[in-house]
Amino acid sequence: MKTSSLLLAVVTGIFWLPVQAQCWKAVSCGDQYVGAIQQDGSLFMWGTNTSGQLGNGNTMNLFSSSSQVAGNNWQWLSASKCLDNNLQQGSSHTLAIQTDGSLWAWGNNNYGQLGNGSFLNSSVPVQIGTDTTWVKVLAGALHSLALKSDGTLWAWGNNAFGQLGIGTLINANTPVQVGTANNWTDFSTYESHNLATRSDGTLWAWGKNNFYQLGLGNNQNRTSPVQVGSGNQWHSPSVGYQYSFALQQDSSLWGWGNNNAGQLGNGNIGTFNPNPIQIGASSKWTQISSGREHSIALQANGTLWGWGMNFFGQLGQGNNSFQITSPVQITNDSNYTFINNGHYYSMAMRADTVLLGWGQNFSNVLFTNDNSDRNLPTPVGCAASTNYYQPLNIAVCGSYTSPSGNYTWTSSGTYFDTIPTAAGGDSLFTVLLTIYSSNTGIDLQSACDSFTWIDGVTYSTSTNTPTWTLPNQYGCDSTVSLHLTLGESNAGVDSITACNSFTWIDGITYTSSNNSATVLLTNAAGCDSLVSLHLSLTSLLNTVSQMGATLTADQSGATYQWVNCAGFTPINGATGQSFTPTVNGDYAVIVLQANCIDTSACFTVSNVGIQENALQQKISLYPNPSQGTISIDLRAVSGWVTVRITDALGREVYKETHLGGAELPLNLEANKGVYWVTVTTEDERAVLRLMSK
Repeated sequence: MKTSSLLLAVVTGIFWLPVQAQCWKAVSCGDQYVGAIQQDGSLFMWGTNTSGQLGNGNTMNLFSSSSQVAGNNWQWLSASKCLDNNLQQGSSHTLAIQTDGSLWAWGNNNYGQLGNGSFLNSSVPVQIGTDTTWVKVLAGALHSLALKSDGTLWAWGNNAFGQLGIGTLINANTPVQVGTANNWTDFSTYESHNLATRSDGTLWAWGKNNFYQLGLGNNQNRTSPVQVGSGNQWHSPSVGYQYSFALQQDSSLWGWGNNNAGQLGNGNIGTFNPNPIQIGASSKWTQISSGREHSIALQANGTLWGWGMNFFGQLGQGNNSFQITSPVQITNDSNYTFINNGHYYSMAMRADTVLLGWGQNFSNVLFTNDNSDRNLPTPVGCAASTNYYQPLNIAVCGSYTSPSGNYTWTSSGTYFDTIPTAAGGDSLFTVLLTIYSSNTGIDLQSACDSFTWIDGVTYSTSTNTPTWTLPNQYGCDSTVSLHLTLGESNAGVDSITACNSFTWIDGITYTSSNNSATVLLTNAAGCDSLVSLHLSLTSLLNTVSQMGATLTADQSGATYQWVNCAGFTPINGATGQSFTPTVNGDYAVIVLQANCIDTSACFTVSNVGIQENALQQKISLYPNPSQGTISIDLRAVSGWVTVRITDALGREVYKETHLGGAELPLNLEANKGVYWVTVTTEDERAVLRLMSK
């Protein structure tokens, strides 16, 4: 069949035979277009198709025919019903779920409402992610909501009024979870606001609220779900244009929001209700479907009811009375099982799987092959398909010949083809084609000593010459060149000069008694390198001897700087090995020698200005040297005296105040070494040197 026949097949699509209408499973009424699923899982769509919302691979309207969407395993469908009143855009994207739980979308995508990570329209179904746990999905004007089997709720698309429920006004072109709750059970959306229920029976609302449609008592938009009242008996929420409904466990019906056409069904017109009010006294309601400005509902006995605007006959009363403000029964039948409202029209399905439609018939949404409105329910015929629609996802190398053999395609894209069948119909193909080509590449390798490549050859020198041809899964040849760099093992010496100690690359700290080591390292080429440590250490004393008020650094032949320990401020001119302070305080010395630097402990000088010589003649110390037990002769000293003993590092080992005029026995239990005994009276001081052996 030539190209002209293909276009004819696409435009002509699948005709309906109203003589047989017992075949339907579900229907979704959009704004100027409709989708319906048959009992065998096939999906048919008709009406306006300006953005590809019919999912048949083109954007041609179908006002007297329908077309089948690829596949026969559809179980849930949602067509967007309404324009966004502010942006005057929307009502042209479709969402659906297949029996395997996968989620699909097509049509307009200006705000990311298809959820596939782009902003490009699609005239064929595109899968949203890879999850297969989706159970319900609904299309708003420019946004989408979906529920997973784990009880989490997800949203994407336009977020101008917070209708995504994610706490911001930022759009999203992939699904974003609504909050963190995982106990959502049902939800509903229409233009830009949403209702949802949780397993605990609570009802929640968010999004646009200009007509109090959220039921919160005010008209402030909400960007996150807010609980409606405090009740926990809610189920089956239903959102219309600027108004809302929900049922309670006792089967009572409650509504709120805009009521300019009597769409709340509470008996009046032209008011709005900011909080839920019960609609009538009946407690028999089982389903409710909200539309533009009219509502339809089912009762437990299978009867169908409606109220609100009826200008186009959308209440099915056989007349076009402008408004009906309280529920009226639609036909006398009592076997209705499913209802769905469109913009100004309605559809319902009976238990015998017959689908009926009534109301405004713009774009032939009632599929009567005319544009005449209907004010009584009219059966929608089943599809008598002579066309078989099949999607192909093809990936090949170089080029692809179409199923009919009439076309050869050499670039990736979406293509259409048709083959006449023996039954006189056509097999229609949508080909999602990916073309691959042969290519070349370089395999950069580094190795030690030798390397065995994919060709099985072992190379022992660096080279750029070998090539290898690899066929990929699509039949394209890829030529790979080897660029090989070989390294080799080596050894080296790490010569280090340090002070006192040094921590090497092996993590071990080495000293003068442990100053050599080896370690094995792997270089960038994978070769082993043996490194030896040669360590030279400089030892530096940081101790100080104190003789009265004079401090002497024990390290000889170095550079010195004495500091005041109060802030470690350098003392001008104090650069000798010894230092005698002119004022009492705490002092330390910084010692520098052979690039080593260290600082001593702080020593206290407290005897500046005290006389020493006179007291030195009055006291004596014996035995000296001593083995720890000594006596200090204080018989020539009157009054109170302070005895302080320090070691060679200036550390205090004894300090007490005694009364003079007697000998003072002491047992120091000291280590071997030099000690300084300082005796201080009120105005004199003496320093005696003591040896302990």
